[in-house]
Amino acid sequence: MPADIAGPAEEEVLVAAMTRMIERSMAYSLAVSDGVSERFFYFAIGGIRVIGSGPRKTASVAEILVDLGKLSADDMARVLAASQQGGRPFAELVLGFGTVEQTDLDAAMRAEVQDELLELFLWDGAEIRLEEGQPPSTFYEGRFEAARISCDVAALLETVLARVDEWRGVLGRLPALREVFEASNTALLEYHDGPKAVLVNHLDGTRTLADAMSRSGLRRSVAYEALLEMLRDTRVRRVTTNAAQKVTRDELAREIAALEAALPSAVDPTVVRARLARALEAIGENTRAAVEWRFLGDWFRRESRLARALECYRAGVRSVPTDFATRELILEIHRHNRDYGQLVADGRPLAELFLKHNLLNRAKNLLTQLVGLEAEDSGLRRQLIMVLIGLGERELALKQLRDLAKILEQRKAPAAELRDVYMRILALDKNDRQAQDRLDTITGVKFQRRMLRATLGATAAALVALGGWFVYEGAARRDVNDAIATARKQVERSDFEAAKNTLNRAAQSYSYARATTAAYDIIQEIERYELRERERVGQGIESMRTSAQRDEAAARALVQRAIDLADAGKTEDAYRTYRELFDVFGDVSIVETVSLPLKITVLPLDARVRLAGQEIGQGALVLRYSPRAKCTLEVEREGYTTFKKVLDGPQEAAIEVSLEKPTRWTFATDSAIDAPPLVANGTVFVAGRDRCLTAMSATDGAVQWRVQLGLYGDVSVKPVMTSTGVFVATAIGEAVCVDASTGEVLWRKDIGAPVDRQPLTAAADAILVPANDGSVRTLAVSNGDLRWSLPAGSLAAAPALIDDGQLAYVDPKGALVFASAATGAALPGYTQPAVLRGTPVADEGRLWVRAEDGSLCMIATASRRSLRRCAVPAASDLAPAIAGAAVYATSTDGSVYAFHSTGEAMIRAKIDEPASASPAVSKGRLYVPGQKGHMYVLDATSGALLWRFDAKSRITSTPVIDNGTIYV
Repeated sequence: MPADIAGPAEEEVLVAAMTRMIERSMAYSLAVSDGVSERFFYFAIGGIRVIGSGPRKTASVAEILVDLGKLSADDMARVLAASQQGGRPFAELVLGFGTVEQTDLDAAMRAEVQDELLELFLWDGAEIRLEEGQPPSTFYEGRFEAARISCDVAALLETVLARVDEWRGVLGRLPALREVFEASNTALLEYHDGPKAVLVNHLDGTRTLADAMSRSGLRRSVAYEALLEMLRDTRVRRVTTNAAQKVTRDELAREIAALEAALPSAVDPTVVRARLARALEAIGENTRAAVEWRFLGDWFRRESRLARALECYRAGVRSVPTDFATRELILEIHRHNRDYGQLVADGRPLAELFLKHNLLNRAKNLLTQLVGLEAEDSGLRRQLIMVLIGLGERELALKQLRDLAKILEQRKAPAAELRDVYMRILALDKNDRQAQDRLDTITGVKFQRRMLRATLGATAAALVALGGWFVYEGAARRDVNDAIATARKQVERSDFEAAKNTLNRAAQSYSYARATTAAYDIIQEIERYELRERERVGQGIESMRTSAQRDEAAARALVQRAIDLADAGKTEDAYRTYRELFDVFGDVSIVETVSLPLKITVLPLDARVRLAGQEIGQGALVLRYSPRAKCTLEVEREGYTTFKKVLDGPQEAAIEVSLEKPTRWTFATDSAIDAPPLVANGTVFVAGRDRCLTAMSATDGAVQWRVQLGLYGDVSVKPVMTSTGVFVATAIGEAVCVDASTGEVLWRKDIGAPVDRQPLTAAADAILVPANDGSVRTLAVSNGDLRWSLPAGSLAAAPALIDDGQLAYVDPKGALVFASAATGAALPGYTQPAVLRGTPVADEGRLWVRAEDGSLCMIATASRRSLRRCAVPAASDLAPAIAGAAVYATSTDGSVYAFHSTGEAMIRAKIDEPASASPAVSKGRLYVPGQKGHMYVLDATSGALLWRFDAKSRITSTPVIDNGTIYV
């Protein structure tokens, strides 16, 4: 039966297994093994049975009774001796002697099972397997029964998980058994008896926690809780010095030797070998670790356990990324499973490795297969084209290029990508007319030809149309004049209807001629004359007066209703009534005198509001206007674009006016610009997905030079100014240094991994480049030579540079590491506040970094001590911004928080959209970019919204403020 839950005996997996049993209330068996020792737990509906084997020792009921003070050591020895001599169970004898009560014995047995479960969280290197039902009978052979109790299983498991939650609450994580701890002098003097006194003497900074707990002789759970209490009371601290690392490394070396010795007689050699591989990885023996993972993968593959084989092969590749053979075995498993999506995903990096090592034929064969599976993947096809060109196979490359062109055309790809493909096609086949035609269309050459032909044709057509217009207008004048003469005679005979018909026929015959205006004017004069004649003879006077009076009364009633609704606070209903008044009774005289209220909210708050040229006030206010007056509303402030609106009818009940500062200049490319620009010495340097580095004048945006960064040379990090030139790192893993004046490429180096994490200057003559795989390289700015490096998996995010030549970064385990900027070596003396994540931010002797729970942790860079934590509800993953003694953080709901370095909350503001990048602070202003394309400018002290800017596109990076100009 497949396991419900399986994996390493780590907190997440164990919590998931116990939660599953609590929720389902079914019989389960849980197998736990480190390859040498085993434990089997049978969770029945009303009790738990524990079966074990191997040398791993657990606390007995007798020891627990002694720890609980229910049994003396002498009595325990006496009962145990009697049990061994007579072969009777300890529990039966201890009750028979009357030494303990049944309730005490039951409590001890429950504590024994609880200890067994808690110690799973302290079992380093073990693996678990949870299945429904009872273990098979073979599990009982050759093993001993460690414990058995009747109990509410779910309640007991909930108690265990609650204890683990308490453990985690001390540091925000469970202290690892390989960590090294050191007791303070206060602890040595303060603790005289109890578990703390036993344990504290072994916490001397020269051994790991696991070794100290073992030497103390205490139950593991008791020793662990004693450590946590001392950590909570700051009587013990975690040691992170080089000496502590040596202690951990020495213990790992001893563990490796023990595991190698245990392999021949192990109850489960696969678990032992997996532990051995992980231990080798931990001490940096990646090649040996990869050999063990490969051995395990081969074994599981022979057993047709392909999922486990895949896990082991992947682990081997993580240890040695250049292991081509193991990567190919991974692809073979995907082919067997017909998992073509994963085949493409794992085949892509292997193809890149083949290319990097110039194994072009192997790259060609693999890429041909991948392109066959993912025909629409333009990236794979580009790689295949590069390989074919490198092998000199022009015809095949040409076919792939044409297929790529079709794919890009269907996707409506950017013009730059299409232009690149068609230029490559023409480089291989100069006679390809279709490619030439499309290239002309994309570059605008074809459009220019078409425009020239259209211009010539339009000019000729205009000349013909002008001549025809003169002919048409002349004929219209003649016919209209004849119609006017005829209509005059008909009016003299009082035949008004005939006169209007005559003029209408003439006007409709030449509806586009200007001469018809005179005909319509005379028709209107006839109608007015006809009306005067009717009034003179008194026709319809009484009925007209009656209709006008009814309209007047109805209009007055609507006006009064609108006023009453407004007084009652029903603003929307009042405005609907006013709209009805203007729509239905717009020609009634009372409407001319009606004025409507209009609530206006203005940003910036000190902008001036004018109505019909008269200044009304500033900020949020209510004004009144007459819709019939068609007056102009103006909002203006110096330095902002003036807002104008003619109020030519009923408006909405309230309007918001946000003035924007005028844009100085705009630079656009065919692809996204994800990173902030670099502004230096009057020049703006921009690198983006267009695979170029561009230099522009900060004054007017004029392009000074533009250099190509290479195929797939996309950039998502900010350029960095060095003493040699402008440095930029690409997503394909290249570091490029360019002359800031001319754009000449000074040097180019292969980093070996993509770079989406921000590089920074580590010293005056060095640049630090963090790669996506967690490695770091420091290069000389003069020629790109490697100064020092840290291996893959060292960093979880980009580092921060501290003023005194130190680095700080978060490692993959969530620990903050201080290191020398000159050598990369870790520095001692740091108190871990919590499990951390993201990029630290340093300024003025303080370092701010996010904790896993979203809070902000402040660390003093001089003492490297954690000072305080500030809670940020619904915290985003964006790095905070620092200005002096204040730190600014964002939340996923659009909230912005500010804290003083004392921990005091300064502001909490809310913008209309979540932030899309980290905020920026400059001269008392906080600039927050939003996901919907707005940049919000807040007062950095009060959080008040001062003004905002609509970029009309998502803002992907932190705004840059330089010399009074904002670059977005």
